[in-house]
Order: sequence, then C-alpha cells, then structure tokens
Amino acid sequence: SAYHMQRAKQLFNKAGLDVLPYPTDFKIRGSYNIYDFLPKLGSFYLTVRALKEYIALLILSFNFS
Repeated sequence: SAYHMQRAKQLFNKAGLDVLPYPTDFKIRGSYNIYDFLPKLGSFYLTVRALKEYIALLILSFNFS
C-alpha cells in the first residue's frame, strides 16, 4: 500500500534488503463535492492513522541498533 510504503521501505533497508518501492492502493478519490469539506468522524480516523505513520517514521529515524 502506498500508505505504508515509506515506512516499509525503511524497515526492509534496515533488515539489509534492497527494495524497489512500487506504490499501490492510493487513498484518494480525485473528485469532491461541498459535503467533503464538512467535518466527519471518518476524517478523524484517517488523521489518527496518518499520525501513527508519522510517529512510526520518526521512531525509525532513530538508530536503536
């Protein structure tokens, strides 16, 4: 999934594997309407998932070996 690609690549590289990233399963639509700009509970869920990914990338940036 493109959503986890950067973190997955870092983990593979840390394990000594050289990978060629190929993003798939993008989480975007491409078209919007007026209701897309109103607050939704699902948007909070996506924000939490994105924050989890960024925190994981931050933790991976430290070398714990």
